[in-house]
Amino acid sequence: MTFIKNFFKDYFHKYFSAKKENLKKVRGFLQKILNEKKVNNKKISVIKMCVIEHCENIIRHSGADGFYTGIKIDHSCILVKIIDKGKKFNIKEYKLPDIKNRIKNGQGGKMGLHIILALSKKIVYKREKGYNINTFVF
Repeated sequence: MTFIKNFFKDYFHKYFSAKKENLKKVRGFLQKILNEKKVNNKKISVIKMCVIEHCENIIRHSGADGFYTGIKIDHSCILVKIIDKGKKFNIKEYKLPDIKNRIKNGQGGKMGLHIILALSKKIVYKREKGYNINTFVF
């Protein structure tokens, strides 16, 4: 537990079990903090969209029992850190499917990572002691 707490120094953070019904709780957690910090609604929507997409991927694909979500508001940016103990997955190394071909062929889905990458200013990934540690900069 100390290992996790070290990553959340100066962050508001919370643990969520990896269940789809907890996505609503993640949204509420983010909304509450961002509203308290007077973040504008457009930015709140972008952050929630990216974070929920990432958490949904953890729930569906990682095999993790749960994940930690933390948020830190700095002067110039908002940092969201998500830590899970699922399968190793570095979003920046993933080969994204070709959107144009998917649309042309009438295929849906597989757009979430595009959204995350397009709306985040920066993503930092590291793997430590079996944990995926993702930091999203907005």
